[in-house]
Amino acid sequence: MFRFQYANALVADCELQHWTRFTPMSTCESQAQQEAARLCVLEEYMHDELKTHGANGEMLSLVHSLFGNVRQVAAKFRSKSAIVSHIVNVTRAPFIESQPLDGTIARDKSRKDAHCLSLQRLLVRQLQWSREARRQTMAKSSEWKTGRYHRVHPAILVDLEDGSKVRDSWVMERCTDPSVLHVLYQIHVDDITTVNGLGTKAGKHKYCVTGAANCNLQLDCRYSWEYLMMLSVVNAKVVKEKGMVYAWCGVDKHGMRQFNDSLAAEVAALEKGIEVWLPDDENPGEEKKYLLRALLVNVASDWLANASLGPNAESTGADFPCTWCWWLSFEAQQRRGGRKRLACGQRAALRTHAQQKATVEKMRAETKGISKTALANRMKTEGIYRLHYALDDAYFHSIDTVLDRPPDVMHLLGSGGIVAHENGMMCKILMGGAAPLIEDGWEKFNQAAKQLCLPRHRRIPAIRPSAEGTSMKDTVLELKAAEQFAFAAHGKDLIEPMLTARARADPAWTSWLAMRELTLFCMRDAYESATMRAELTFLIKTHRDAFDKVPEYVGLERPKHHFLDHLGGALARFGPFRLYWCMPWEGNLKLVNQIVNMNNYKSVAASSLDFWSMRSALQLRRPTQDFGNLDASFTTETLTLDTLDDAYRVSSLAASCRVEFPAMDGIRFLRHFESGLVSVITGVTRPPPPSPPPFSPQSRSGLLQHRCG
Repeated sequence: MFRFQYANALVADCELQHWTRFTPMSTCESQAQQEAARLCVLEEYMHDELKTHGANGEMLSLVHSLFGNVRQVAAKFRSKSAIVSHIVNVTRAPFIESQPLDGTIARDKSRKDAHCLSLQRLLVRQLQWSREARRQTMAKSSEWKTGRYHRVHPAILVDLEDGSKVRDSWVMERCTDPSVLHVLYQIHVDDITTVNGLGTKAGKHKYCVTGAANCNLQLDCRYSWEYLMMLSVVNAKVVKEKGMVYAWCGVDKHGMRQFNDSLAAEVAALEKGIEVWLPDDENPGEEKKYLLRALLVNVASDWLANASLGPNAESTGADFPCTWCWWLSFEAQQRRGGRKRLACGQRAALRTHAQQKATVEKMRAETKGISKTALANRMKTEGIYRLHYALDDAYFHSIDTVLDRPPDVMHLLGSGGIVAHENGMMCKILMGGAAPLIEDGWEKFNQAAKQLCLPRHRRIPAIRPSAEGTSMKDTVLELKAAEQFAFAAHGKDLIEPMLTARARADPAWTSWLAMRELTLFCMRDAYESATMRAELTFLIKTHRDAFDKVPEYVGLERPKHHFLDHLGGALARFGPFRLYWCMPWEGNLKLVNQIVNMNNYKSVAASSLDFWSMRSALQLRRPTQDFGNLDASFTTETLTLDTLDDAYRVSSLAASCRVEFPAMDGIRFLRHFESGLVSVITGVTRPPPPSPPPFSPQSRSGLLQHRCG
C-alpha cells in the first residue's frame, strides 16, 4: 500500500509540474534524480541515528526496506510513458491518444508533421466526464427542441443561436424524443510559428492548428482551456503542398481520395447522428443512451486562413481577393487605369454558394487536359483560384462556402487591422513631427494612461513614436490586439484634455473618432435586429468619408476597408462579432506554442496533441476522495469486509480491482450512506448493458467511489 501511495504522490507531482505548469519533462526527471540523491543521504542519516539510539537489526532492516521501495518506485516512474500509463490505467484519466492524419504516411514523419484527434471522441468525452458541460449542453438542447425558436428571429441578438443560420436550421425544429441531443459547435483554424518569425527556421516550424468549441456552453466557459477541443496540428509545408482540402477532407488538390477518417467525415457523421452513452445524473451510477446530433455553425479564422478554405486567392493582390463578393482589388483597378474604389465595380454582386459551386463544376469539366498556364489564366478571369477546396459541400454538407466563413473583427480591426493602423497614424499627426499639434503628447498620454484604472488584460501600455523615417503607410502603434481595442475605447478620454484648437479641428482626429465609434459598435455584446444593419452601414460610411478627408491618408486605403462592408451579413447570420472572432482562440494558441517549445521538434504534431489531450483529461477527471477521510453518516446496512482472495473468485469486479490495485488486501462493499454534498456511487442489481458504449468511461459500479456532488 505504501508503494502505491508513494507512486500516486510522484505522479501527482509530475502532473502539477509538467501538465499544469508547463515544466519540461527533462526538468522533472532531473528533479527526481536530485530527490533520489537526497533520499540516499536521508537513509544514511536515519541508519546512523537509529543505530546510535540502540535500534535493533530488525528496525534497521525495515528502514532500509522502506527506502528500497521508494527507490524502486522512483526508478519505475522516471519515464514519461510509465507516468502516462499510471494516469490512464490507475487514476482513470480519460486520455485520448492522437493518431496520424494520414495512415499511409511513415510513423516518424506523421508524428512530426501531421497528427489529429477525433472530434467525435473529444466531444463525447467532454459530455461524459464534465457534469457541468453535460448540464449546460442538455439544457440548451431541451430548450431548442421545443420548436418555439424555429424560424423565429429575435429582436435582440446575443448568441450564435440567435442568428438566422441556427434559427432556420434543424437544430431549432421541434423534437419530442428525449434521447436526442442537439449540439452546436464552431471550428477555428490558424497558423502558429513556434520560432522567431524572421529567422531562417520560421518556414520549417510553422504549423496549422485546428480546434473546435462546444457552443451549447455558456460564454464564460465556452472558450476556456478545459472545454476547447484541439483537433489537429499539421505542418504548414504539408498544407501548402496538398492544401486544406487534404488536411480536413483527406482529398488532394486533384480531388483524389487519400484517406477516409477525415474531419469532414466526422462532421457529416455528427450531423446525421451518433449513438452515445452518457451518465444519468438523476440516477448516479447509471448511463443513458442518446442520439447525438451536432451542427457546425461556422469557421472562425483570419482572412488568410479563410481564403485557404474556399476557392479563393490567398493574396490581396489577386484580381478578386474578397471571399464574399466580386470586388476588384486595388492592384487590378490600377492595372486597368482606374482609381482606388472600395465598393464593388462592374461585377457589383455578392458571391453566392450556388453560383460559385456551379462555376467550379463548369471549370472542372472544361479545363481537363489543358496546360497549367491556360488553367491559371482561366482561374484568374473567373475569380476562382482552386478547383478542389475544403469547404466544398461535397464534404461539408451543411456549410455555405461563402457565408459560413465570416469576417474576423480581431484581425480586421485590431491585430494589424484598421484600428491598429489608424491609432498609429493619428498619434503621429497629432503628437509627432518637428512641430506637433500636441506638445509632449507622448509623455502626457502615457502619464494619463497610468492613472487609468483598468483590469490587467485591458491596460494600455506606454506608447512610443515610430522609428524615424517610417512612412505613414507603415506607421502603427506597437500594441497587441486587445491593447489596440483598449486604446480605441479609452483614447478619447485621455487625448481630449490635451487637444489644442488646431488639433481638435484636424481631420485626422475626426476620422479617428469615427473609427472609434465603429469599433465600439463591433465590440458590443448584443444588437437590436431592427436597427443594427442600418447603424453599422452608417458608421462605416461616416468613417470612410472622414478618412477620405485626411490629406495624409490619400492612397492609404486597405483591402480591409472593403471587407468592412460584409460585417452586416455576418451580424445577421451569426449574431455578435465577439462570438466568432479569433481573440479567445489566439490566447489558447499561445499555450499551444509553449507546448510545442517543450519538445525536441522531432515529433511536434503528436507530442503537442498528446500533451493537450492529457492536460484536458486531468482537468476533466472526476475528483476522488479516500474513504478514511469521509465524515459520513451510515443510514442503512453496515459494511462487510471480505478478503480479496475470497471475493475475487465470485466477483468479476473484485478480480478487476485486484489487477488494478495489486497492493490492496481487501475490498469493501457499501449499500448506502450520505455525507453532506458527497455522492457515493454504489452497486446496482440491474444487469449491465449487452455491450459497452464506445468512448464511455469504464464504470466502477460496486467499488466504493466518491465524487463531490
